[in-house]
Amino acid sequence: MKVLITKVRQHFVLDKLRLQHDDPHRFYRSEWSFISPFAYTAYRVILALYFLSWFIISVVYGGGIVVENAGGDITGREEPFPSEHNNRSGTGSSGNNTSTQAPFANITTGLRQDQPHGWRWTIYLTNWTFTVFNVYLLIAAVNVAQHYFTTDSTRVVVSNQPNQTNSTHRMSTLSKTHWVVYNMQAGLTIMVCFGFWTLLVPFDRRVRESLDVTSIHVHLLNGIVTLGDIFIVALPINLFHIMFTYIFAGTYIVFSLIFWGAGGTPNPIYGFLNYGKTPAITSGLLVGFALVVIPLMWLGIYGLTRLRHWLSWKYDRTDGKTSGQIPSTASTQAFDLDALPPKNREGLI
Repeated sequence: MKVLITKVRQHFVLDKLRLQHDDPHRFYRSEWSFISPFAYTAYRVILALYFLSWFIISVVYGGGIVVENAGGDITGREEPFPSEHNNRSGTGSSGNNTSTQAPFANITTGLRQDQPHGWRWTIYLTNWTFTVFNVYLLIAAVNVAQHYFTTDSTRVVVSNQPNQTNSTHRMSTLSKTHWVVYNMQAGLTIMVCFGFWTLLVPFDRRVRESLDVTSIHVHLLNGIVTLGDIFIVALPINLFHIMFTYIFAGTYIVFSLIFWGAGGTPNPIYGFLNYGKTPAITSGLLVGFALVVIPLMWLGIYGLTRLRHWLSWKYDRTDGKTSGQIPSTASTQAFDLDALPPKNREGLI
């Protein structure tokens, strides 16, 4: 435990606040040498364009399918706009819905053609995280593609070993933005997806009835992509950059307070953000979220990133990549990257 605490402390120094890294190429390539620069660039561009299309669908149609008598937003237990929804459904609260068409029968079936909420799409945390997720994908695609088309891709460092570039090579503003948005969205995207499928779907019939193809993209596929990216990209992780997650989450909480104070909706945006009826419970949940959930989530991402480095070092080695850099004795040190000499750890974490 003492060793673990020491390792974590090494990340929380002022120098770690700098958006600078010894190996800028880690922002342009995959962790794995068998993924060529062209393949990685194509992966990033296709992924960005695919999810951008679903982001546009989500915005235009208000976030997904609405079934009769379901809540106005499937991420909350209370319906923020009950009167509008009842008027839209045409069935009031009677629940006499005779439609038997499955939600997945057609991508466009049940999309909110008469969606009246408009700007209210912006009040939900799910949509905030999906927005930042898409911003990350777009910035990553532009950053990687720009580097691929403006440099000799055959000379890009594709090794999972220490960088051999000049130490004075500074990161571009685009790479810094890439890093910030990655840190901001990774944990929260996974958290929102996990919370949706474990805390809402099993216990709320309206949520289960409201599931549609758009919701799958907003609440599941984005989380799968984020987890997959942790093992595909070569981006480094810095525990001190948890501050970007706090900034994002804190901004949403402040927004929700202002929205509630201004009398934005008849009911809370989410049942757990009931500032009016249960302020003590809401405050306790937010404190627990800030002091427990976010740190554990960030430590989990850090651990997965270190696992990626170890797997890459162990199974993705070639003679040219390891010669003179990692001693043979390192194989007995497995997951403990910090046991390597400093020059061999440079650029890995």
